[in-house]
Amino acid sequence: KVNSNHWDQLFEVWMRTDPSGMYDWLEAHAGELTKEQRERAVFNATKVAWKLDPERGIRLVKQFDSDQGTLYHLFMHWAEHDPAAAGARFLQEPDGPVQRRAIHGMMGTWAKKDPAGARAWAEVLPDPVLSAQMVAYVGNVISWKDARAGADFLIDVPQTNDTRMALRTVVGKWTERSPEVALEWVANLEDAILADWIANAVLSDLTEEKKGTVKQHWIELRDRKRNGAVR
Repeated sequence: KVNSNHWDQLFEVWMRTDPSGMYDWLEAHAGELTKEQRERAVFNATKVAWKLDPERGIRLVKQFDSDQGTLYHLFMHWAEHDPAAAGARFLQEPDGPVQRRAIHGMMGTWAKKDPAGARAWAEVLPDPVLSAQMVAYVGNVISWKDARAGADFLIDVPQTNDTRMALRTVVGKWTERSPEVALEWVANLEDAILADWIANAVLSDLTEEKKGTVKQHWIELRDRKRNGAVR
């Protein structure tokens, strides 16, 4: 009968003070908990799995969370402390849907801490499609804090469809905040064809209210670039 807020408080404190005891209790009483109670309990359990026993945490998530979306949080917390170990375990996971749920949590944390390491790991993933997606995702993550750095990263990696979509997103959000700065960055790209593609993609995503002014600014910058005036 205890509401979800009380369950959160209970497991939050228990997770901090006696995680091993909490895991023992959850495994022993799994059948007595409601679906909501199991979900709240396992959410807190994922925060300490990296320190206590990652494999035990993964088993508990699979037992308690039928959707297994909580693995996102387990790998996210694990990557905060040991991304290499989290990445190695991820590659051993035989369940494709489980991998897809977990990888964004892990990569989001890893790329914030060590973008070069996250990129290196993503580039050697055995699945080329997933590899391209995750390399592009690293650039997205970098852009959360620094749009220019994220865009620079995405220009430096192979230009896959995923990279192009990430560039469209990153430069698009940058343009909404600072159109002059973002479009000057685009105009200064060495690859004029890529620059035109990015600009056109970004412009097509803008509202009609903003599009006219931004488009005119882009045309002026592009023409100045062709005349060697943009720095």
